[in-house]
Amino acid sequence: GEIITTIVTEPIRVFGIITTTPKLTYLALMLLPLLFLPLLAPDAALPALPILAMNVLTNRPFQYTVREQYQTLVIPGLIIAAIIGAGRLWRWWECMSEQSGTNQTRVARLFVVLRQRLNGSLFKHPLLAIVSIMLLATIVTNVAYRNPVATTLLYRDNPARIAAMRELAAMIPADAPLAATSFLAPNMMPRRQIYYFPNSPSFPPLERAEYVFIDTRAAALDTDLGRAAMAKVSNTTQWQLLAAKQDLMLFRRVGL
Repeated sequence: GEIITTIVTEPIRVFGIITTTPKLTYLALMLLPLLFLPLLAPDAALPALPILAMNVLTNRPFQYTVREQYQTLVIPGLIIAAIIGAGRLWRWWECMSEQSGTNQTRVARLFVVLRQRLNGSLFKHPLLAIVSIMLLATIVTNVAYRNPVATTLLYRDNPARIAAMRELAAMIPADAPLAATSFLAPNMMPRRQIYYFPNSPSFPPLERAEYVFIDTRAAALDTDLGRAAMAKVSNTTQWQLLAAKQDLMLFRRVGL
């Protein structure tokens, strides 16, 4: 009830929460692979709006990033809206094509000239053009933001890094609480206490860990949260660097 009251009574404050740079980037990345077609069918996107609203109203950075699972319930609604939006764009394209002579509006005349210029190109077939550009946008977005599949193919670990990981992992006691970046964590199991690094305010504090094992190539370290976490362990006297090799770093909490 208080959330709804705040949204209604403090719209300027809510607008400021939604329009931060990270959240606008998030919205752009959710729509870019769909060529922003859902914007042509906002009525069809209604099923996605509750979860989307929850993601942009929160202060938890993991909810407004395309890398996390919180988008699972948003994507189907956006895809449905993109399909309907593409249909509306197609009908508009046909409508503009059918207008001729003195009945043409200025927009229609400009459309005909544009179509004549593009005649013989990919854009002669609008649906093919839409699908092709959509695929290109999807590929660019996923590669740029390190889709896990793309990361596996493009940043495959070589034997030297794997050997370094095992060497540094052997320095961590099996019963010691550990914080690790996402790709390293599975190699540290089984372990009773293991935490995600970089941690957010919604996660347990980093001080619960006795060791921090970091892959400096982790995508999460490119965020403001990641840079702040790295500064916390590398630029303070609370943590001691035990070893660094092959872009891997192992820290231990001082005083253990």
